[in-house]
Amino acid sequence: MNKEKTIAALFDFDGVVVDTEPQYTLFWDEKGKKYHPEIPNFGHHIKGQTLIQIYKQFFREPEGLQDEITRQLLDYELTMHFEYIDGVVDFMKELRANGINTGRRTIPSPPMCGISPSPSTMCWICS
Repeated sequence: MNKEKTIAALFDFDGVVVDTEPQYTLFWDEKGKKYHPEIPNFGHHIKGQTLIQIYKQFFREPEGLQDEITRQLLDYELTMHFEYIDGVVDFMKELRANGINTGRRTIPSPPMCGISPSPSTMCWICS
């Protein structure tokens, strides 16, 4: 039996490695103004929820609305800017220099970058 353990640090991509949260907030604020004007700051209200949770709670009807919002979201993601959170690159380099593997976990939209499992990190990464 191998008694060595592999240590790894796994980072969420959105909002941890790259600063996408403000951009998603703008997108969802616009959807909130259009479909839920009764909820101020809709983008902040839905923070931390998955797309499935958002749809289930706020966009059950009318039929086809979820598909329309998904298409708009995919188009929006193609225009987004992906800037690293300050210090994250140096932090990851330091971890690796000390023998700690790193991985980025994300659930991107397939048309955006294709999803593939990484054998080296055993997590889903945007390739």
